[in-house]
Order: sequence, then C-alpha cells, then structure tokens
Amino acid sequence: MGAPDVATLPATSCDAISEAMASLVQAHGAIKVRMMASDTELPALYLLFRLVKGGPKRASDLAAEMSADPSTVSRQVASLVRSGLIERTADPADGRASVLAATPAGLEHVRIARERRLEAMAPIVADWPEQDRACFADLLARYTAGLEMHRDQVLSVLLAPMTADPSLAPQTPGPAAAAPVVLPDPAERSI
Repeated sequence: MGAPDVATLPATSCDAISEAMASLVQAHGAIKVRMMASDTELPALYLLFRLVKGGPKRASDLAAEMSADPSTVSRQVASLVRSGLIERTADPADGRASVLAATPAGLEHVRIARERRLEAMAPIVADWPEQDRACFADLLARYTAGLEMHRDQVLSVLLAPMTADPSLAPQTPGPAAAAPVVLPDPAERSI
C-alpha cells in the first residue's frame, strides 16, 4: 500500500490535522520548557524511556534511533549511568562494545514517571467517553507511526525554502546540513 497522493486528500481535513498538531506541539512545548527549567536531566530521561520500551541496545543504535547526535547521547548516557538508572554490560555479539540497559532503579523511575503522566493526563480526558479515549489513542498512535515512517519526507518538505523561486531563497553560508531532529516516542514526550 503506497502513500496517498497529496492532491487526493481533502485539504480541509489535512489542514485541520496540521493546525491541531501545531497547537498540540506548542502546548506540549510550553510544558516541556517549564519542566526543563526545573529538571535539567529531562532529556536524558527520554533515553531511559526508550531503553525501557525498546530493550537494551548500544549507545550508537540509540542515537541513530532517536536521530540524535552521538556525543549528546553519550553525555546523557553518562548522566544516567552516574545516577544508577542504566548500566553498561558487554555486548554478547561483540565483547569490545557495550550495551545499555535500565537498572531496577531505572525501571522504578520510569514506573513513577508513567504514574505521574497518567495523573496529569486524567483531567484532560476525564469527561470523554471511554470509546473516544480509545479512538483518540489509536488515531494518535497511527499518526505518530506515520510521522516516524515518513520523517525524512516531512523534514524535506518543512525545511524547503519558503519561495517557489529557489534563486530568491535565503542563502546560508557553508554546507547546508540540517541539525539532527529528535522526535521522542509519544509515550516519552510528557514525562
């Protein structure tokens, strides 16, 4: 099943989804900024959530999976190791490399964070019928999976110059390399 042609999608529904997602990102962004101001270790916790959800893996694989800079991931891993939330073990496939895994303390940390997230979410959807909550969860998961599947295409379109005439596009000095974009798993976004 191929991707639908953009021209065949109703513009009003795509526009409504786009606007709703932009509002969602802004609302979550505002919450994230406040959380980051009070918890400088928050970015590292996204890695912990990823390890708990996806299982043990090498730091390089974790960085690639999250489209993050390996040096940034390395610093965050070091912080989580110092905190006792993850541990390094020898990679069974290559003893020279190490695999990262959540410790029991890390698993407990994630459990508590999930409970807090549920407590924070409850009033937002408390007056929704269960069927609506289930439908929204399913549609949001499908949207997120599609976003992950089409990430490169999304970035290509969104980062394209804002003019139809490329000669009028703003020129940037040096190579035009986009910074890595980290799109955490939706379950990890609202730690």
